[in-house]
Amino acid sequence: TVRLAIQLIFAFFPTLSNLISFAVKTKYPFVRRQQIEMVSAGIELHARGFPAEDPITGEIVNSPQGFTDEEKKLGSEFDYFWASEKREIMINDGNVGVLVTPLLTTLVTTSIVSAVAIYGVAKTFYLLDDVALSWVPSFLQIVCGLSV
Repeated sequence: TVRLAIQLIFAFFPTLSNLISFAVKTKYPFVRRQQIEMVSAGIELHARGFPAEDPITGEIVNSPQGFTDEEKKLGSEFDYFWASEKREIMINDGNVGVLVTPLLTTLVTTSIVSAVAIYGVAKTFYLLDDVALSWVPSFLQIVCGLSV
């Protein structure tokens, strides 16, 4: 079982990660030289305060330099949120309290899984000497690491 774990960690998972990254790279939206040049031109236009065309969607994007100081401050405060969280805040008229419940749920779930995994490792540590069951504490240790 230890040999299998080593094979999985050092052979299977890296290979799987590389295959997934290859699949992602083939779907990357910038595939033509023209799109890359449009991005460079858009950056230059934004630096001068002008709007520019998004090379993927074709939409016109305003320059970040065209915002007032208050809009810039508000925008920088919202940079910490995911797009889905920003939508949720907008739907609820700017009430950020709607994000507290999912946050607390995640915190409690992570704490419980971590505590159970740590307890499990402590209680099954003696199994490291048993060839057939030596994977149990190692697995629980991995679960603990993944839960954090």
